[in-house]
Amino acid sequence: MTNSPLPGMLQLLCRLPLRLPLRRLITYSVHPSIPDASGKEMSVALTPAAFRRLVDLARDGLPPLRVAVDSGGCRGLTYTFALCDPDSRDAITPEDIIITAAADDDTGASDRVRVVVDPESMEYVAGATVDWVDSFTKRAFTVKENPRAQSGCGCGVSFDVK
Repeated sequence: MTNSPLPGMLQLLCRLPLRLPLRRLITYSVHPSIPDASGKEMSVALTPAAFRRLVDLARDGLPPLRVAVDSGGCRGLTYTFALCDPDSRDAITPEDIIITAAADDDTGASDRVRVVVDPESMEYVAGATVDWVDSFTKRAFTVKENPRAQSGCGCGVSFDVK
């Protein structure tokens, strides 16, 4: 048995993602449904890479991903990502918005994942797309597109609103 410098949960997050044969669009359902000022349902989308990564984490028995916005960073607001561990401050609460994403592959198998967003953060990330970046220098969830962001910093972690 070797000792790893990474805790068990972090080791799971850093595993290589499982590649799934997705041939159909990812579909979303939001509960509770919250409309924006124009009446359109507020939600967050996932890229296929983010969806595959969340499926891999769910298969390992890990809780859903929480997407949140906190104050800070060089632009004023910062995206944060955490697993909804029931014993932490990131546990799912009754006020949270739960986005369920599902996709079927060409074999008929279906996968579902959940993304959790608190109502205050949804005001800043509604319409955004969450991506999974797996490069030589970075392995992390990021926000790829956010229609509510005016500008962002070079690292892509902080932003200001329109």
